[in-house]
Amino acid sequence: MNNAKILIPLSKLPLLNIEAVSLIYGESDPELILETLQQFQTEAQGYVSQIALIWHTGAAEDVVRYVHSLKTMTAMVGAEKMSRVCRMLERQLRAKDVVEARRTYGLFEKVWLDTLQQLDLHLLTAQGDAADAQ
Repeated sequence: MNNAKILIPLSKLPLLNIEAVSLIYGESDPELILETLQQFQTEAQGYVSQIALIWHTGAAEDVVRYVHSLKTMTAMVGAEKMSRVCRMLERQLRAKDVVEARRTYGLFEKVWLDTLQQLDLHLLTAQGDAADAQ
C-alpha cells in the first residue's frame, strides 16, 4: 500500500477557503464566521508584523516561533496557500537553509498580501450582506 502524500501545487491552493471555518468550528453562522475572520485578521497581522521586524536581525528561532503560530492560524481559517508557505519557511529555518528561506520569505510577503486582500474583500462583502439583511 502506498501511503505517500500527494501535495497540491502551491499555485492551485486557495488563498481563502471560508468553508474551512464552518468545518473546523462546526458552525455555519455567518456572524460567527465574520467574527472569526476579523479576529484572525487582527492576530495574523500582528504575527506578520513581528516576523517582518525580526527577519533581518538573524534571530531565526524567534521567526520560527511566529511562523509556526501563523501556520496554524492560517490553516484554521482556510488560508491554505499561506499555511503552506509558512510550513515551507518554518522547515527551511529549522534546517538553517538561509538561501532557501530568503527566497521563500519573498513568497511569504506576496502570499500574505494576496491573502489579506482576499480576506478584506470577503469581510467587506459579508458586512455589506449583514447590513442589507437589517
